[in-house]
Amino acid sequence: MIQSVPIPFGDRIQVSGHSVGVTPEAAAKLALIFHELGTNAMKYGALSVGEGRVHVASSAIGESMFIDWE
Repeated sequence: MIQSVPIPFGDRIQVSGHSVGVTPEAAAKLALIFHELGTNAMKYGALSVGEGRVHVASSAIGESMFIDWE
């Protein structure tokens, strides 16, 4: 799922990390979060300039999922 959300932003968003299963409700919320972060990056952040890039990394420890957006 995480790989398909940044598609509108092209190859300027790189995604790495482990696959983690989430509920459909969590997937919908994460999709909205990533879309908002990408949109904000396009307007005000790294993606607002031609050479800007974003890296998203996911990891899991036990039942906790961690997402880093840089």
